[in-house]
Amino acid sequence: MRDAVKEANEAAAEGRTNEAISLYNEAVRENPGDERGYCGMAAMLLTARRYDEAAGCAKELIRLRPGEAWPHGVLGVARNLAGDKDGALACYRKTAELDPDDMLARLNAAVLLASAGRTEEARRAVRQLAGARPRGPLARAEQRLALAVLRDGVKPGPYSSALMPGIAQLNRVLFSRDRAAEAELLVERACLVGKLGLRGESSKMLDEALALDPGLAGAHSARAEALRRDGRHEEALACLDEALRLRPGSADDLLAKGTLLSEMGRPGEAIACYERMIGEDPGEMMAYHLKCRLLALAGDARGLAECYRAALAAEPSDGYRRQVQERMRAECAELERWTEACGSAEMGLEAFMEKAGVGGQMPGGG
Repeated sequence: MRDAVKEANEAAAEGRTNEAISLYNEAVRENPGDERGYCGMAAMLLTARRYDEAAGCAKELIRLRPGEAWPHGVLGVARNLAGDKDGALACYRKTAELDPDDMLARLNAAVLLASAGRTEEARRAVRQLAGARPRGPLARAEQRLALAVLRDGVKPGPYSSALMPGIAQLNRVLFSRDRAAEAELLVERACLVGKLGLRGESSKMLDEALALDPGLAGAHSARAEALRRDGRHEEALACLDEALRLRPGSADDLLAKGTLLSEMGRPGEAIACYERMIGEDPGEMMAYHLKCRLLALAGDARGLAECYRAALAAEPSDGYRRQVQERMRAECAELERWTEACGSAEMGLEAFMEKAGVGGQMPGGG
């Protein structure tokens, strides 16, 4: 049986926003009680900056989920982005009233009060936030996040879902996640928090996620990235090995491991990771491209030429990989030009690396 929401989710993941909105709309027309459709449509409409329409979806979620707090948070986000600060404040207060553990609603209410010059009310809201006693690791982590944002003056921008009330719950409903899967939500939140520069807080969230579910591969992957940024390469490598043990053949983990090994000065092992990626997905052009780079840096003219030929003979996995392949096609032609001009593969490679090299300006995305 056709699932319009599933199709819409796929379109959304590929950046086809208008198509996704249309499919979510189709889903709720066919089944007005399908809250997933309203969740997806609200998320896409927020992305498209169609805030009034997103608010309409949030109101439908309030109707479908009477007594629950998070739809009021989503409505507050839509109203806030639309410039209706008073309406947003009322929504955030309602969210916190229905769910005292919603730390993000408390944070956003305090920020709005402060920005409106209502200083004493803002201070009282911050004191209440600091004095709350949330239940569960996710709520405690979000309390620490909220206090860190207020303390450090972090300015994440209006579209940072790390600080938007109701968005995590919206995604949980949209993708039919188990309400008990707090570990996965903690990993998502940790990654977003890390991007805000709150690396210590991100690390604490990952610790809590792994305490809940030591077998959550995504937590090990996220921990590896945090350790790599801190220059703790051996520990990062151990985390990636654990992630790959839990989900063998993961392209993201193999790519991260190859990149890390390259940084550690272990190009042979990095190339083995890229070759494994190609074995799992022969259209994974990033693996070919990174392998070419290491071969070029090693001065392996024969191996580089063979890698380019294999990449150009493969069928790219998607549009982005096709862009990477076209970049490689241009590089290969340049390498051949220098090889012919210099009279040998080795001298041609040396000139090629001096004048152009592998990589250059990569296509955006990924």
